[in-house]
Amino acid sequence: MTSQNDLIWVLLSSKIERRDLTYSIRLGLPSDAPVIAKHLCRAGGGIMDYLLHGVVPDVEPDQLLAVNVAEENTALSYENAVVVETEMGVQGVLVAYPFEEFNISNTMEMFVPKERLDHVRELYAHRLEHSLYIHALSVDEELNGHGIGRAFLDLSYEIAADRGFDNVSLHVWKDNERACELYDSNGFVGIEDISIDRHKLIPHDGGMLLMKRQLG
Repeated sequence: MTSQNDLIWVLLSSKIERRDLTYSIRLGLPSDAPVIAKHLCRAGGGIMDYLLHGVVPDVEPDQLLAVNVAEENTALSYENAVVVETEMGVQGVLVAYPFEEFNISNTMEMFVPKERLDHVRELYAHRLEHSLYIHALSVDEELNGHGIGRAFLDLSYEIAADRGFDNVSLHVWKDNERACELYDSNGFVGIEDISIDRHKLIPHDGGMLLMKRQLG
């Protein structure tokens, strides 16, 4: 069976050319932490900004998150990231890990105000067991339409199968039409509705949807 590292190195062995765009896919590195953190904040649709704003004075949420991304053996570590790199640098990120790692950690409970965690606690209560969980799939807007989202999803299926999971799961904002269309067209189905109230830092209506894509 091909390991995750073997799979990535196969992708690294040649540049991918699509519609006048040349890019490579590689494993995340510690030095990628700042840009991975920015993509995590973007993919979360405001949740990271809501949870982390002001937690450390004069430190932006993505800067605080980058510290966690640069560490090893954490859910959001660069170790769980795959990036798309063009001549402009890293322009797309996939972060995926086993479902049980999607939780409110003790560190979050210690440093994030309780009322903020309570606002999104239902999200963390809705996860799919025996699944590879996609925490973030984010691509710079100028790269939309080049098939990178689909390439990331295809890669996630390979990673899931290699790790012994029979499905891939994720959360998506219901009002994110582009993302919903991507997941619908790639075999994901809605499993559970998740209620999250709108906030000035979480500019979404309708809540989220837990989605699943069965493998095999």
